Amino acid sequence: MKKLVECKDCGQMMSKRASACPACGAPAKKRTSPVTKLLAVILLGPMVIFMVFAIVNPNQIATQSVRNASEPADRREFSSNREMFLADKGRALAWQAEDVDSIRNILKDADSAEFKAVFTSFYSDSPVTCGEVNAKNSLGGYAGFKRFIAARSAGIRVVRGDGQMRDSEFDKVWGSACQDPLSI
Repeated sequence: MKKLVECKDCGQMMSKRASACPACGAPAKKRTSPVTKLLAVILLGPMVIFMVFAIVNPNQIATQSVRNASEPADRREFSSNREMFLADKGRALAWQAEDVDSIRNILKDADSAEFKAVFTSFYSDSPVTCGEVNAKNSLGGYAGFKRFIAARSAGIRVVRGDGQMRDSEFDKVWGSACQDPLSI
C-alpha cells in the first residue's frame, strides 16, 4: 500500500499520516474515510433520489405530500384531497400558515406585512390559500391591501399588482381558485 503522497503546495513526497508537509509546512490534505463515504451515500442517497423525482414531476410529488401529511391515524380512505385536508384541522392550519409565510417572503418589507381575510380553498383537488396583504413598499409607505394567492402544490405565490402576473390574469385565477372557502 502506498504510504507516501504528494504535497498539494510544493509537490514533495510526504507520509500519509503527516499533519503537515516537512518541506514547506503546508497542512496535509484531510482525507475522508471509506466508512464516512459509505454513511454519506446511505443517508444522502434517498434525498438525492427524491430531488431527482421532484424535478421530473414537482406537482405530483407536492400533491402526494399533501395526501401523506394529512393522513389521519386511522388511515381510512378518502374520496378527495379536500376531504383528507379537512380531517385534520391542525395540519390544515399549518399548511395555511406556511402559505402565508411564503407570501411574506416575497414582500419588500416582510416584517411590516398585515394579513386579513385569509382562507383556504380547493382548486383541482389541491389546497390554495387566498387573502389580502398590506405591507410597506420600497419607499417605506404602506401600499394598501392587495389580494394574494399561494398554492405550494402548484408552486404559485403571487400578490396582485406585483408584476408577476397581469392583473387581468390574476383576477381570472382568483375567480376560479378562491371561490370555495373551507371552514377550518
